[in-house]
Amino acid sequence: MDRSDLEQAGQGHLFAGWERRPPAQRQRLIESLADLEPARLRRLQELLRRPGGPAAERAAGPAALAPAPVQAPSAAAAARWAARGREQLARGSWALLTVAGGQGTRLGFDAPKGMFPVTPIRRATLFQVFAEKLLAARAAFGAAVPWFIMTSPLNHAATARYFAEQDYFGLPKADVRLFRQGTNPVLSAAGDLLLAPDGGLLLSPDGAGGVFAALQRAGLIAAARARGIAHLFYFQVDNPLVTVPDAAFLGAHLEAGSEFSTKVVAKLHAGERVGVAALTGGRPGIVEYSDLDPALAAERTPRGELRFRYGSIAIHLIDVEFAAAQAAALPVHLARKRQPVQWPLAASGAAEQDVVKFEQFVFDLIPQARGALFYAVDRAEEFAPLKNRTGADSIATCTAGQIARARRWLRHCGVAVAERARDGAPLAVEISPRYALDLPTLQQRLPAAVTRIDDHTLLDC
Repeated sequence: MDRSDLEQAGQGHLFAGWERRPPAQRQRLIESLADLEPARLRRLQELLRRPGGPAAERAAGPAALAPAPVQAPSAAAAARWAARGREQLARGSWALLTVAGGQGTRLGFDAPKGMFPVTPIRRATLFQVFAEKLLAARAAFGAAVPWFIMTSPLNHAATARYFAEQDYFGLPKADVRLFRQGTNPVLSAAGDLLLAPDGGLLLSPDGAGGVFAALQRAGLIAAARARGIAHLFYFQVDNPLVTVPDAAFLGAHLEAGSEFSTKVVAKLHAGERVGVAALTGGRPGIVEYSDLDPALAAERTPRGELRFRYGSIAIHLIDVEFAAAQAAALPVHLARKRQPVQWPLAASGAAEQDVVKFEQFVFDLIPQARGALFYAVDRAEEFAPLKNRTGADSIATCTAGQIARARRWLRHCGVAVAERARDGAPLAVEISPRYALDLPTLQQRLPAAVTRIDDHTLLDC
């Protein structure tokens, strides 16, 4: 859109004080306007002005909601699914898909979150952990599968440099495909475009749900089809315990004839900040914790369990063709925030203002999916997210979760693990994915002579 188009659209304020602006700010606005899609802007403005806001913003009450059926696998079912899943994994018809657009700001870390040193002994980064899981899986199944990683405009360059510096952790460069997340303009409450402190349009990421459109733009849906990839193991960058690939999960997905399957865990308490697995008007989906009536969230069954017991941990298995067909149908959600804005243009610089952001959620595809499956897993085995510097889901809890799982695996192998190391500190154990991707591999590989661990221990190749 050029200046005359914007002035006719009532957005002439973007050029107020134009001659007084530094050349760099003027250039930044021109560049950002080149990517502005008029039709998209009109859709966002219409959404903002819709009476009552979109349905997705209204709290979900008791009338339309019921707990969704959840598949909690028995040992026999898990073994059956794993056998079927392993056959598919060996065919190479899968890829990893990681959402990694965030910075480590909340961790006090000035770099992409995927570069945070997360393991307890080696201090391997999140990206390194996932790369090692993929390397181990490629070796185990003899399949040369790719890894798709969605960055953001904010961290793409730094992420690309990091992978190059690390020589892609031993993965073929052509199989590590970085692609940028899309953005939406941020609007005022009245629907006006805003200026960012750098002089360009104020933009925000379009949400994790934008991943499929971003894959399309980057040509990666076409690339996946060309390689015969049918399934995407989707996960967020902040969870080092994610099981990828997961043969049993894939087998269950295939047996259910599902196009979109998602892992869930039993909630810790009614107010835990995770979306819940629910039926809305009889259709399966995830209801955000903020959209769930607190009274409904607290309801319990006669057995004393939460009625809406299961929460999503943002680990999904998604069919490529389904995602490609449905991406354009994802609804847009509004988020009202306060953010620094250069509006009106002021010599004193940007000031905070109430703004409206627009984003999409991956799980909004679930109601459209054939055979959608909720698959229950053990939180301690698969979920230790790294979101905060301290408190819940923090560096300390993520580290503790990794150590606890390693200790549990070793004890399952008959190894006695001391509570404290020789230095008096709690004993830390780390099992590199290169050494054992899962418990069965550890059982096969661990030397019979290892019967006790009395000090900090790293098992690695």
